[in-house]
Amino acid sequence: MTTSYNLSKKQLPKLLILPGLNNNEFAFNHLKEYFLHAGYDVNFIQLPGQGELRSEMDHFNLAFESFKQSMNSHTESPYVIIAFSTGALYYQHWLNENPQKMAKAQFLLAPALRVQHQNLVDKFLNILPEKFPLPSRSPKPFQKYPTLSVKEYQTLFSGLRLLEELKTDFPIPTKIVIDRRDELVDVNHLKKRYANYTRVLERNCPVKKLGVYHLLFHPDYFENNEWEVLMKEIQDFFSTNAEA
Repeated sequence: MTTSYNLSKKQLPKLLILPGLNNNEFAFNHLKEYFLHAGYDVNFIQLPGQGELRSEMDHFNLAFESFKQSMNSHTESPYVIIAFSTGALYYQHWLNENPQKMAKAQFLLAPALRVQHQNLVDKFLNILPEKFPLPSRSPKPFQKYPTLSVKEYQTLFSGLRLLEELKTDFPIPTKIVIDRRDELVDVNHLKKRYANYTRVLERNCPVKKLGVYHLLFHPDYFENNEWEVLMKEIQDFFSTNAEA
């Protein structure tokens, strides 16, 4: 059941931005500025292992406990969610455990709810040394750290396996946007599993590098006014589903 809040007329809920794995806050400045200008109280939620305690990523239970603590102070009043990639994964686990503190709506950008070749990659990670560093695929200005350990990726895949066991639909108004050429997300799986929630983009990214079609939060990876159109879509979705 969705939480019932009392909002005065035309009052906007708080907006929480959940980043992807190893994204820094700077990466979301354009997204934050757009919604600040639209009148939202915008808050950036740092993911586990992206602060001072990277040991939070030693196990998914530790990581999720850290995520819950980060969320606690932001969920006592009405709020909406924009979640990118891994942030969407953490928040679906949150929804499962916190039905009394749900967002009024969530908009998921390239959500890492299932990744390409998930089972194969999971097995491969488990044969590598846990401390082995893997270079980040995010653009350097968006990175929190230049590398992530195999252990940090193993923790992420633990969260993916646990999500599959839930086998539940979204309990709140939800919209998913993914790019057809996303390099990380299993687009076909999401289109089938979440058909009623998903819109697939067809865009020509002006930046020609590996991983760019996964990046849906920054205007540099869109042509013409496509990013503004997506932002307006998010704003309209919240206006329809979450505003008083």
